[in-house]
Amino acid sequence: MREDWGLAPDGTRVYRLRIGQGGLSAHFLTFGATLQDIRLKGFDFNLVLGYDRLVPYLTNSAYFGATVGRFA
Repeated sequence: MREDWGLAPDGTRVYRLRIGQGGLSAHFLTFGATLQDIRLKGFDFNLVLGYDRLVPYLTNSAYFGATVGRFA
């Protein structure tokens, strides 16, 4: 599933992608492969720190959901 999440500072469209199987689902943003949300069946809360909108990812330097690349 893909949902529109807004625009990056350079004008690029940012999407939120959902993947899942069984009792586990995850949402990733196309803004730096950010892990935004993980849910496990039986738990009513997000298992990772993340924001519910794009703007805090653009303005906060907490690096919530950051995916480390091969040169990190």
